[in-house]
Amino acid sequence: MQAIKCPTIPCNPDKVFKDRTGRDFTAETPGTLLIRDIAYLRSCEGWLYLATVIGLCTRTIVGWATADHMLASLRTSSLERAKDKGHPGVNAMFHSDHGARYTSHELGTWCTGNNFHQSMRLAGVGKANAAPESDFSTIKTKRAVPDS
Repeated sequence: MQAIKCPTIPCNPDKVFKDRTGRDFTAETPGTLLIRDIAYLRSCEGWLYLATVIGLCTRTIVGWATADHMLASLRTSSLERAKDKGHPGVNAMFHSDHGARYTSHELGTWCTGNNFHQSMRLAGVGKANAAPESDFSTIKTKRAVPDS
């Protein structure tokens, strides 16, 4: 079974947000700096896409959502779950890559309506992915369906 792996789809350059982190991926206050990532997980029913929101103060997953697609709604669902659990603070920053799903009208409207400031990493800078990749490594190691 082949995963439908979608690399970062470039977005309209006019919709790219400034990197507000200064490449500092630490936070002293919970809920102030959140990052995201997507994992592709093989399941008995096909591919499952897991979107996570990680709070960088505690380095824990504070929101997540799964779906059989990678539409923008998967990202907003994971942010909504983090918000419902009370994790984002006032004026929280949501940091992502330049992918079209993170510059979508749907996600931008959700972030604006929920007082999230968007920030995007510079092209080619992968340091922000260290926390989610570590979590995904553990998840993929523990899953029940092995790669073939």
